[in-house]
Amino acid sequence: MFKFIAPLAIFTAFMAQASAQGLGRIPVGGVCGTIAGPVSSRCVTGSVCCNVAPDLNLCTLGSECPREFIPEGGLCSGIAGPVPLPCYPGTTCCNVSPDNYQCLRDCKA
Repeated sequence: MFKFIAPLAIFTAFMAQASAQGLGRIPVGGVCGTIAGPVSSRCVTGSVCCNVAPDLNLCTLGSECPREFIPEGGLCSGIAGPVPLPCYPGTTCCNVSPDNYQCLRDCKA
């Protein structure tokens, strides 16, 4: 039992220290706030914490929060050109067929 608790205690102490020093930054698309309030870490450099849904804040690229996002699977560019809104945090505008780009978590080649 002690063999399990000692490494767990060391890991917990390390994570608390890293969080206090700001080493554990939240990646783009990561949760930075919920109904319980903001989390203790900050978004990575070049991103900002934005409200994307009731009781959900995610880290988003840029220095300002856009007024809305294109949802996952939504059309982000087509024959008429790109849509002026960004994809939902954690998704990318991917080419899925000629003149059809969608916001997806993983662009498959």
